[in-house]
Amino acid sequence: HYLQALALLGDSPGPEDDDSLTYAQLYQALGDVNFDLQNIDEAARWYGRSTAASEALLARRPTDAEVGLGLVNALSREGDVAFERGSFALSRELYQRSFELGRELLDAAPSDQAAQRATALALFSTADAHAAEGNVEQARDLYLQAQDWFEGLAGADATNGQLQRDLLVVLWTRGKLEQGLRNVEQAREHFLAALAIADRLWQLNPSNSEARRDLMLCCHRIGGTELALGRIETARGHYLRALALAEDLAEERPDNLFARTDLVVAYCKLADL
Repeated sequence: HYLQALALLGDSPGPEDDDSLTYAQLYQALGDVNFDLQNIDEAARWYGRSTAASEALLARRPTDAEVGLGLVNALSREGDVAFERGSFALSRELYQRSFELGRELLDAAPSDQAAQRATALALFSTADAHAAEGNVEQARDLYLQAQDWFEGLAGADATNGQLQRDLLVVLWTRGKLEQGLRNVEQAREHFLAALAIADRLWQLNPSNSEARRDLMLCCHRIGGTELALGRIETARGHYLRALALAEDLAEERPDNLFARTDLVVAYCKLADL
């Protein structure tokens, strides 16, 4: 459908085309589809075109917040491609550019929630790139900044499930970082905070598959930290809850490879106790 829409517009905008923003958005949407399908080279091509179209349009309309936000997102998407390819230094540079542009947008419109979220995500992704490069202290510092940012966003809009999940992901990632460094108590603290959010989101929408899987994964992580601390029965309780969630998801989606894999992992964790 995106390709059909692009065919109706023409392949690319003219130098003064009023539809340039539509082109940039279509290119990004096509990049997203290909990225989700793991067609990384094709995603890179469309994201590159989105960035180029957004940059050209922003040069003509430098105060247009919607155009600026489009470029923030386009740069982050290009960072995602570089990260997926293992080019962590390049991904960090792209995320940093995205973050800096986002800060400029917020200087002009500090209450713009979409710009706040996009900028916070760029900061979080910059931390991911640092972590992938082994720059642990830089990653830890940036994750903390991202957490502060998302706590502010989530606190200001407690009914926004996306913002709540953003905070969950930051806490989860901080927990994984500390767990990898064998800082078990710190990891457990972050995972417990993530679990509380996951539990709340699941209770608000118990039929939502993403919410249930988030909760299941949090239970696994908490179980792992409890096991590392020698609390076997507590770990078992978390693993049993994860298993129940995995069974529900696998029953609902019997042909889904990820659901079956989650179920296998849940059984194995219990078997290892």
